[in-house]
Amino acid sequence: MVVASLNRLVAEEKLGALATLVEGPEIGAKAVIEHDAGFVAGELPAEIAGDVLADARALMDEEQNRTLQYGERSVFIETVAPPPHLVVFGAVHIAQPLSTMAKQLGFHITISDARGAFTTPERFPDADRVLVG
Repeated sequence: MVVASLNRLVAEEKLGALATLVEGPEIGAKAVIEHDAGFVAGELPAEIAGDVLADARALMDEEQNRTLQYGERSVFIETVAPPPHLVVFGAVHIAQPLSTMAKQLGFHITISDARGAFTTPERFPDADRVLVG
């Protein structure tokens, strides 16, 4: 259930986190947290769940990862963020290698230009969207 929930977060490009108990009696316990919905899979000890949720949301807002201490327990909170977007205005020659490099770095790419002859999917195969207008 945890893996399926993480896969769904990534596929739907939602902001979330994976909280893993790395020290304490329940070591290895995991929970998937959606920023807006809260816990969606897995389970953490009830006495720390509220604090973990609040801390996870704060870390998600900053797209940070951290190990935090809750009494005798330590929880590693790993943010799962949607990919950043890059919008390139102008389908000029430098936009082609720029879009390729940005795609390799994990960006979603949008190319926009008013000139339809230059703004084609064939010229920008790495772009997620090619807009004319």
